[in-house]
This record gives sequence, C-alpha cells and structure tokens, in this order.
Amino acid sequence: MLEVKLSGDLVRILREELYGSVVFKHADSLTAGIPDISVTFQGRTTWIETKVARPRVKDREIQRLRLKQLWLAGQNAYYVVYDIHNKWTFIYNPLQYTQFLASGNHSLLMSANPGIDHLSVASFIRGLS
Repeated sequence: MLEVKLSGDLVRILREELYGSVVFKHADSLTAGIPDISVTFQGRTTWIETKVARPRVKDREIQRLRLKQLWLAGQNAYYVVYDIHNKWTFIYNPLQYTQFLASGNHSLLMSANPGIDHLSVASFIRGLS
C-alpha cells in the first residue's frame, strides 16, 4: 500500500514540476512487467519502476527483465527506490539495480537524496532532456 501512495505522490509531483510533460501511471494488478510510470518530457520518454525498501526491496523477475530491455534498447529506464527506514531516495539504472540487489551496496547508483524526495526525481528527469 505504501508503494501505491508513494508512486501516486510521485506522479503528482512530476506533473506539477515538468510543465508540458505527459505522465502516465501504469501500475495495476494486470500490468506486471510494465514499469509503474512513464514520463514524456521534451521529446524523451523515461520509464520508472518504483520500489520501497523496508529494509529489503520486493520485486519480480519480469519487472527486472522489462526495465533492462528498455534500457538496453536505448530508453531512459530507472528504478526509484524509497528507503523508508533510513529516509533516502535512490535512483538506479537497471544494471546498477541488479548489482544493488546482489550486494546491498547503495554506492552503485545514479542519484541519492536524503528524505522521501519526489522533487529530486523530477529534477533528475529534467536533467535527462
């Protein structure tokens, strides 16, 4: 339930902060493997899979496979991991995320921000364009 709330809040912030963007929330029980959110901004689409670490992250192999396929096909594709215990927001590309799951090492990432910080995610996406 917390992941649903956090991803909903993220969608709201993305729509507010990335003026002119098109943001879709894809997550529901029938779309396993499709990333939770897509953001088209300034001609680029970014795919986002949101996860909550409590302290471990739960995910499915199909989610890892699909995001990795998007990444390898040249798409912006990222995991946004909210560490609710330590209050951090992490952004990983799919290859870094796989390494993180294997090692638990947060140093293998694109971005780290203190707090549950949706604005930092919007800023990260803005910087991709």
